[in-house]
Amino acid sequence: MSRAELDTWGYDDIVTLREPGLPDRATMRWLGHQRLRNRDQWFWRRWMLSVALFRREVHFRHPLQGNVLQMIQEGRLQIGPRSYLESSMTIRGNDGARILIGAGAEFNRNVTIGAGHLVVIGDHVLVGQGSYITDVNHVFADPETPVEDQGFSTRGPTVIEDNCWLGANVIVTSGVRIGRCSVIGAGAVVTRSVPAYSIVRGGTSKAFPRRDLGDRRPMAEAMGEPMGESAQETVSAAS
Repeated sequence: MSRAELDTWGYDDIVTLREPGLPDRATMRWLGHQRLRNRDQWFWRRWMLSVALFRREVHFRHPLQGNVLQMIQEGRLQIGPRSYLESSMTIRGNDGARILIGAGAEFNRNVTIGAGHLVVIGDHVLVGQGSYITDVNHVFADPETPVEDQGFSTRGPTVIEDNCWLGANVIVTSGVRIGRCSVIGAGAVVTRSVPAYSIVRGGTSKAFPRRDLGDRRPMAEAMGEPMGESAQETVSAAS
């Protein structure tokens, strides 16, 4: 759509367009940066990623988005054995950020994990399609500066303990800790920590005790050990 055509629509004051042509130097640098940012999609890097995940006993399906291989090579992404990463999943960490995923965790299609500092996901956690887990928020205090240029803020590490189930399209925000054996309903936005053995209904962040467990909480406790010492040390070091 040309500028003249856009003017007739009446949105020229909020949409910036440019006539098609050769990119200028600034745009070429931006395009090069974006290509490097997504270099894990290059064929040979996808092969290297396959080998790296195979050696860690992780089952996955291409494509995986983000900077997965880079984080593995730098030791900033740890994934336990027998975890499953479904296709179109995104794992991305900012410089220095760490992501720790326990054994037997499963992530459905289009799940996104975005780390600015530290995200910890325990053993045997199930995450439904389209969910988003992060430990940062965009800063948007300056109305004169684009939000993308204002950086990020955090309330601390985001931690999901063992044996939790997150339904489809769940959002887990910065600084939240979800206790073990909890269930988060589809569509929930979790903005506060959730006690262990709780259920959060979809569309809310209010937690309720899991009545279905009844007197079986000691049995549920025996399903697995609490979050491993290495994960606890990682969280303590970042706090």
